Amino acid sequence: RPARPAAPVRTAVSVVIVNFQQADHVRRLVRQLDRSEAMRGLIAEIVIVDNDADPQGLHDWATRRPGIAWRGAGKNRGFARAVNAGVRRAAGNWILLLNPDVSVPDEFLDQVIVAAEARLAADPNVGIIGFGLRHADGTPQASVGPFPTFANVLSGLFRPRAHRRCRPVMKKAAEVAWATGCCLLVHRDCWETLGGCDEDFFLYYEDVDLCRRAHAGGWTVWHDPHLAVTHFHPLHSRPVAAPLRVVTRHALLTYAAKHWPVWQFRLLARCVQWEGRLRALGADREQFRRMAEIARLLLAGQTTRARHLLASAARALGES
Repeated sequence: RPARPAAPVRTAVSVVIVNFQQADHVRRLVRQLDRSEAMRGLIAEIVIVDNDADPQGLHDWATRRPGIAWRGAGKNRGFARAVNAGVRRAAGNWILLLNPDVSVPDEFLDQVIVAAEARLAADPNVGIIGFGLRHADGTPQASVGPFPTFANVLSGLFRPRAHRRCRPVMKKAAEVAWATGCCLLVHRDCWETLGGCDEDFFLYYEDVDLCRRAHAGGWTVWHDPHLAVTHFHPLHSRPVAAPLRVVTRHALLTYAAKHWPVWQFRLLARCVQWEGRLRALGADREQFRRMAEIARLLLAGQTTRARHLLASAARALGES
């Protein structure tokens, strides 16, 4: 009897990594992921999306390694667009978003697959799972939080930066409002239903928006602290350069326009306008004038023009 063709290998998880001037970190992370049996057994894959105009040899290095795909954007098109492009190339039942500046333990992908399947068996509606984060010294790092509101955004100005968006670390697995995108697992069905990340976001808040839309669509969002990675450069631990402040304000305003009452969005936009004008009296005048103008454009509903203006701040991110 003729031999039956071998069944195709099912891809359990696809790792999507977005690079922007972090080629060395990407190489280190890929080597760590390679230490998983899932990579050797071809049930896991890695997709690298390069937002860097100068990939520093990352293309040639990545394409020589089995189980790795590389996609180049030629310029920084933003995190959300890059992630969506990576997922279109991916084949996994689960999509794992990883920042380049994380470090994972050996056999990490094997543990991710086990944790995902266990959670799915217990909760068929699970759509998103966030895992634990640790600082470089091993201490826990906050990675979940409530949905941003006008009230908690303002009150956050009086809290430490580490707890403005996120809240104290959880010790048990539980359902949450949202989990950070630097180590985020999304079921393929959930991703496809939601249409992936909203590309109106350039950088930041796209993870919060994704989780919010998942809840609205009947999916559950979980946080599992038992599996953790080390995150070296969280936003709250770095000085916020002027271009990065412009990007974060654009992200917050984009989120507010989508999910807050109109009057709250308009009030926030006015606040950001005045913040930009006041900061422009000091250093980095061009960037902060740009912040004020972006707020004005979003207030007027001119999102495309605001996005074009944001591109200048994005280019300055590389320079800073």
